[in-house]
Amino acid sequence: MSRLAQGLLLAAALAATALGFAALHRLRVSKGDVFPPYSSFRADALGTRALHDSLAALPGVRVDRGFIPLEGLRAPPQRTIIVAGLTTGQWKSMTREQFAGLEDAVKRGDRLVLALRADFADEDSTAPAAKAAPAKGGAAPAKPPAPPPARKDLPEDKPESPYAAAPLPADLGRLWGIELSKVGRISYEKGAALEPGAPAGLPRSVRWKSDICFTTRDPSWRVVYRSLGKPVVLEMRHGRGSVVVAGDAYILSNEALMKDRYPALLSWLVGQNPRVEFDEGHLGVAEETGMAALVRRYGLAGAAGTLLLLALLFIWQRTAPFVPPPEESPEVLLDCSHTKALEHLLERSIPRNRLIEACESEWRATAAPSAAARVGAALAPRPGATPADFYNAAVRALARKQPSPHP
Repeated sequence: MSRLAQGLLLAAALAATALGFAALHRLRVSKGDVFPPYSSFRADALGTRALHDSLAALPGVRVDRGFIPLEGLRAPPQRTIIVAGLTTGQWKSMTREQFAGLEDAVKRGDRLVLALRADFADEDSTAPAAKAAPAKGGAAPAKPPAPPPARKDLPEDKPESPYAAAPLPADLGRLWGIELSKVGRISYEKGAALEPGAPAGLPRSVRWKSDICFTTRDPSWRVVYRSLGKPVVLEMRHGRGSVVVAGDAYILSNEALMKDRYPALLSWLVGQNPRVEFDEGHLGVAEETGMAALVRRYGLAGAAGTLLLLALLFIWQRTAPFVPPPEESPEVLLDCSHTKALEHLLERSIPRNRLIEACESEWRATAAPSAAARVGAALAPRPGATPADFYNAAVRALARKQPSPHP
């Protein structure tokens, strides 16, 4: 096989590999399973892309994705912020900075929808403590040490040390008057039932897959749905906006929009705001700022493909040159003579303009006086003459026949 054919095969293999990786990447990203559950990028059952794309297709509705942390929410015109797939751990560990960002957005007129993931990961923190068995001998178990008394000389909203690195948690039970609880079991058959006095037009019951419920101490909260008698969907007017909490994000998922679709409930959750933002920051999806993101943002994919093609062509050219190499001769030819060394020595030692002068000086040391006179006349300076012209003139002068001294 010729080197040209080998180069073509190598280029074809590299191109096929690149196309295969691109197709695999496009397939995985379009499906969305590289993103966490309840992300608006996922197109499978666990994502919310169907709701995102459906809202984006509505006239007069602008749909965005938020990649910044909750504490950094901006304040554009009124919008609906959908925080889907919030875990119970994130609910309980919400910092005061995150709560301040949400609070400010709601007070400015935004509608906040907090939909929790249907997994009660912190069961031990909500379940009553189990009674300890008495130790051998009938002695009662030792009581846990009492917590140290709170210091009253420190402000409540500031840490004891200005160098504390851990963020301060926000107590939603004290700030918004709502806490997480547990139904005890999941009612797949009955689902969640509409509460009397809830907004009109909502479905009387929805399928429910979570055992998370809420306990409220603030009368501003209005119960919308109950599951086994416990509130699971609530709404509260707050400032110029409103807050909706749901114990199950399933109603927003792609699976629900295919199997258990509730358009009236989704319309009520989104509200009347012309802008809808799906928050991705709480899921760990951050905005890319690398070179690949800049290439996609400014449409430089074609330039990158051109550079890749040039690189492949360069590799091909280095592997198999376009011009076939000359055939090698079986005989070894030596371009060398006994005068080569002297010629190279003269080339390095005598400048070009002094070559004839040096040759004449060496020749006069052994030349006859008559021949020296003729050569001297032939080597008279002439404008535009080259060393070859002087040499030819000296040869012609020496070749002329001289007149005989006797008649």
